Amino acid sequence: MENDRGTVQDESVSDNDGTIVGQLPFDYSGLWLLFTANDYISIADNDDLSPATATPGTDSGFSVAFWVNAIDVTGAQWVTKNQAHRDWDVYCQAEILRFLIWDASGNYIGQESTAAMTGIEGNDTHIVCAYDGGKTNAGIVIYTNGVIHATVAKSSGTYGGSSNRSSVVCVGAELNGTPSYANGNMSRIRIYKRTLTAAEVTTLYAANRTNETVATISTNNLSVYYSVSTDPGVRDLGSGGATGIVKPGWADGVWSITGTNAATRTEHAEACDGVDDYITTVSQVSTNTNNITVGAWIYWYGASGNSDDDFIVLNGDHTANGYALYLESSDSFNMYLQAGGVTNVDLNWTPPSNTWTHVAATRTTGDWTIYTNGRAHGTFTAPPITPSGTTRISADSAGAVQFFGLVDDPKIWDVAKDASGMLELVQQTQKPDNSNEAGY
Repeated sequence: MENDRGTVQDESVSDNDGTIVGQLPFDYSGLWLLFTANDYISIADNDDLSPATATPGTDSGFSVAFWVNAIDVTGAQWVTKNQAHRDWDVYCQAEILRFLIWDASGNYIGQESTAAMTGIEGNDTHIVCAYDGGKTNAGIVIYTNGVIHATVAKSSGTYGGSSNRSSVVCVGAELNGTPSYANGNMSRIRIYKRTLTAAEVTTLYAANRTNETVATISTNNLSVYYSVSTDPGVRDLGSGGATGIVKPGWADGVWSITGTNAATRTEHAEACDGVDDYITTVSQVSTNTNNITVGAWIYWYGASGNSDDDFIVLNGDHTANGYALYLESSDSFNMYLQAGGVTNVDLNWTPPSNTWTHVAATRTTGDWTIYTNGRAHGTFTAPPITPSGTTRISADSAGAVQFFGLVDDPKIWDVAKDASGMLELVQQTQKPDNSNEAGY
């Protein structure tokens, strides 16, 4: 999920992007969205977001999955499609967790927990609600932390099949009548237009919310995926300013923006004017010196009007330690790898201007390999000194030289990706591998 000035990007292939209503702050770790009164994500109606099918009275399988760390389950709306019309709901009422599916006449089927869900207050809990499309209470299963949760049937009337009646989907709210809201933290929100199997539920839970390996999790009929902790870019939390930015996934979790233009987002990338725009952490995100990968997508504006070096990603101190990728202005803006603040490796290649290009470097068994668009350019020996300082996007450690163009998906892994892994990363920009990721 990418929070981009009031919007959230769906990371599935379905492009069901959402709109933030209110303001959704992140906790210090950046791994959760905090939902309280008046805060929710609104997703426009789509047939993918309902178990209804083109044949009236016939349902498809349907599943909703998310991580939650509740504050109060007395009343909490987690994920609902219930605005002008009530289609389905996942919510807590009087401390009981319910998953209900409604027909056009107001009849419903569902399941509810047999006991109060106070155990999810203050505890990370993975919840999955799965429906097999069979139009019976028995076809609905609720899982918590990978196992079937004890429930009883909850129904009313004779359910005749789901009917998608154009309500929006809300994460963190229910808008039918007097609005009510979630009260707690949520992360990794998924909606599938099919039934998740018990094995898939186990896999989702085992992957956990902080180190998920996307490749192990099926995306078949995945209608929505808002990851929260793996989204690209720095989030503007809706204040309209360029301070107080929370960046998930990195070691310290807290970033700040310097300059007037760095808060501007273009195609979900950071726009940097080459003068005073950059993004920085409080401290370096990784101290590894071997088995590392650093990379980013860049859209370089070119040499015209650009008289200084263009730093892309730096981890450490460019004068003394760590490593960086940058363009050297005194050498026709060739791309360089800087290692340890003392060794500069010339790639003898200049990126094309006004074109998206992926640049990266890996180090394993003492050797660096530099990649452009997933292809290896060469291997070099240049041992880094343990990174110490900050991690910066579009600047050196002094904040003196900035990138001139757009930077997107800057990443540092505490693992050295091999050639196939680098090529896969470039080819799968919508959903890259996040395992062993030190920063994103």
